[in-house]
Amino acid sequence: LENYLDSTVSENRPYIIWHGVKNGKPDWHPSSHSLAFEIRNPRNNDHIFAILNAYWKDLQFQVPPPGRNFDWHRIADTALAPPQDIRPEHEAPVFRGRTVSAKARSCILFSALPAKDGR
Repeated sequence: LENYLDSTVSENRPYIIWHGVKNGKPDWHPSSHSLAFEIRNPRNNDHIFAILNAYWKDLQFQVPPPGRNFDWHRIADTALAPPQDIRPEHEAPVFRGRTVSAKARSCILFSALPAKDGR
């Protein structure tokens, strides 16, 4: 896990990119109730984007691009009822929006997978 906590962008080792409701702008204030981050592993193209909303209201988060020829797939959203809340990657719906609403006190997890339409 410690390899993923390095925020130095690298082409050959895993790294993390911290976000807030806006890409690249995490709110480190002690009273903040939200955080988002990407974890990328260039060696095997693993790429996830996670949103953590501990605030008592819904928050709108910017979604970073998944990368060329990739789409985000929403694999978890704790605000949804089962069985829609957690899905295997191959069954997860494609998400192509630039923003997403994270319901109050919820988490959303996206995984970048190769685009099926050849983009």
